[in-house]
Amino acid sequence: MTSSVVVKNVTKRYKLYGKNSEKIIDVFTGNQGEEFLALKDVSFTAEKGDVIGIIGVNGSGKSTLSNIISGVIPPTEGTVKSKGKTALIAIASGLNNELTGRENIELKCLMLGFSKKEIRELEPEIIEFAEIGKFIDQPVKSYSSGMKSRLGFAISVTVDPDILVIDEALSVGDQAFAEKCLDKMNSFKEQGKTIFFISHSIGQVKQFCDKALWLENGTVRDFGLIEEIVPKYQQFLKEYKMMTAEEKKAFQQGRLGNKSNVKQQESENGKVTESGAEYSTDKDVENIPLRTKERQKKRKNKRGKKSLLIIIVCLLILIIGGILFNLNNGSFDSLKSIFNQSSKGDSSKGLSSDNKANNKKQETKAQPTQAEIQVAEDKNVEMVVVNKSLVNLRSKPQLTSNIVGSASLGDAFTILKKQADANEEDVTWFNITLSDGSKAWISSSVVKKVNSYNHEVETMPSGLNALLQERKLPTTLEELSTLFDSPFDEIRNDYADQVINQSESDQVETLKLQSASLVGEKNSLKEIVLSSINQDYDLKAWNEELGNPVLQNQSNPVSIYFINQMEIKIYIDANSQSINKISLSMIGN
Repeated sequence: MTSSVVVKNVTKRYKLYGKNSEKIIDVFTGNQGEEFLALKDVSFTAEKGDVIGIIGVNGSGKSTLSNIISGVIPPTEGTVKSKGKTALIAIASGLNNELTGRENIELKCLMLGFSKKEIRELEPEIIEFAEIGKFIDQPVKSYSSGMKSRLGFAISVTVDPDILVIDEALSVGDQAFAEKCLDKMNSFKEQGKTIFFISHSIGQVKQFCDKALWLENGTVRDFGLIEEIVPKYQQFLKEYKMMTAEEKKAFQQGRLGNKSNVKQQESENGKVTESGAEYSTDKDVENIPLRTKERQKKRKNKRGKKSLLIIIVCLLILIIGGILFNLNNGSFDSLKSIFNQSSKGDSSKGLSSDNKANNKKQETKAQPTQAEIQVAEDKNVEMVVVNKSLVNLRSKPQLTSNIVGSASLGDAFTILKKQADANEEDVTWFNITLSDGSKAWISSSVVKKVNSYNHEVETMPSGLNALLQERKLPTTLEELSTLFDSPFDEIRNDYADQVINQSESDQVETLKLQSASLVGEKNSLKEIVLSSINQDYDLKAWNEELGNPVLQNQSNPVSIYFINQMEIKIYIDANSQSINKISLSMIGN
């Protein structure tokens, strides 16, 4: 069979701190807090079509492993290789409490790479599966844990992942919905998808899974077929439930420690192994005084470090106080002026009269005239680019007005007019035009302002020029601007011999060319998409050609640039750091 997920030597460490001050000290010393091993040297392979139940008592590392498999958190050591799209289903996983259920559907789907058109098609199916009725348009913070779990499950299963990680998502809600979810997962099972199922319900694990991964104290105790592993685990649970609270605490004690991991202890009465398979009560009772001494020693060390911290803080206060005193008395300005005069004197030495004259000319040239400033202001076009995943557009310049639409990360608009918020002192509202020609207002708190004058270039950057030339598209800024101004009917005729495929949906028409697409709406060219680029993303090289990106997003890697009034989005593969595609669009078109 084909491997779907390969987990190799995965270890995950956390630091546990008693106080916030320990975190600060640990930044400098690196020896504060207790090290907690959530996972240690975990290795296994999941084949395509495997349904694996991850079992273990509380604190065994099940949720940590599920988060690592789904890519939510990275391992400290080791590797996880997955083939296909992975979805994590946990209670309220990835849901924004401030957004409505409908807005969360759009946000999560956008983050998974779906287009708005695809989301509109998926939305009714997700809402129907979630069974939360009118609450779909209420903020998620008003949902019960069962409703959150339903919505998260509905989104994750509807987007059709290749690998599904279910972490206690069926532990809340009614039995009818749990059975509905199991039916859906069974259909995935029949399709050969890989599923990881984490649950405290052994009945559900036995009913649904064909393999089991038994975690104990962050390590793999056993892995194999469900009928082999579950009976052993059930026998262990009987013994575990008979332990006292102190015995259970000692059972998990091996995951804590600054230097060592799980200590092996041996005595005449028995031993405790790394896996905890063998256990001795008498041994732990004997070790209690020793642990008390270790705690006392730690407290002494902490007191010494606390004193050192107080001394450092006092010194910093004295230094800052001295600087502020000098600033108030003008000493700093005097020192600065002396330094500047000295620098000017040194730089003038050894220069000929011709060089001095040239320097004077350059300094004069650097000062723009009033006429040049006026021309620049006249040419400037003010724009905004959305810097949040999903934002609302309003009918009026106030937060309480009606929502008339939404915009996503990277969407850019030309500013028509501005208006200060009547209630929020630092908020300005920008009036913009939407793709259908209607007007809306967007808040300054969710956008970044861009001035076209700061991004003006005279010639097409060479890297972009080469990509356009390969695809037989306009290679100069003037030609590209003319193309965006042309009616889409005319563009369709001009590129008829290059069109490989043509599609139309919801008034959006796409002409698929060789390694490129032309996207039109309402007889206007809205976007040019360059695909199959096959080159690494060299940030320095692109920045030299296009200037620094106006916006960068790491979760769904994209760098957004502007040249003149054209927006350039470079989409990057997070793993290979190669360019997936480049999108070109003219703002206000």
